[in-house]
Amino acid sequence: MKVVNVVAIVAMLTAGIASAVEVKEKGAYIGGAYGVTEVDDDNLSDLVNFGFSVDKKDTGYQLWGGYKFLKWFAVEGRYSYLGEYTATEGGIGVKEDAAALTANAVFILPLGGSSWELYGQVGLGVLSYDISYLGAGAPPGEDGTETVGSAGLGVRWTPAPPVTISLGFDAWSAEIDRTEVFPIDSDDFSVGMTRLGVQYNF
Repeated sequence: MKVVNVVAIVAMLTAGIASAVEVKEKGAYIGGAYGVTEVDDDNLSDLVNFGFSVDKKDTGYQLWGGYKFLKWFAVEGRYSYLGEYTATEGGIGVKEDAAALTANAVFILPLGGSSWELYGQVGLGVLSYDISYLGAGAPPGEDGTETVGSAGLGVRWTPAPPVTISLGFDAWSAEIDRTEVFPIDSDDFSVGMTRLGVQYNF
């Protein structure tokens, strides 16, 4: 079942108790999320033109910890596994996976005196990637790190402190230097994730 369908069912079943639960204005928190990912990658897109079968969708997850300084602002660190993607044809192909470690500024908009709030985040950090070439005689794989930017938005609900549930969309974007194997300058690499998360507020 898709992430969006799950959160919609939860919201309908619990709408009657989601009244004016007070959301903490300050404090530390930790959380995690699971979601559906989709990549936009120059390398994989080019292989479509050569008849490769490309799988640009997967699942990923996030882990984070942060501190809410004001009711409208928090800072957090995130680890995000961004999924694995493949392009194959006739026993040869490419497999890519990536993860990101970012520092994020989170901006929060409380919705009146309710237990709901909107949020947006921007971040900067390091993308770790691993590219494998498949098939007999394939060149060696590549791995490394690049600077990555992150942004996202979503909605959060605190049905009963200290637990907060969130539904959001996050995106990451980086340029991967691929000159080790192929004579091209860089590869534009971006991933989007729609994810459902749970957060514990201390």
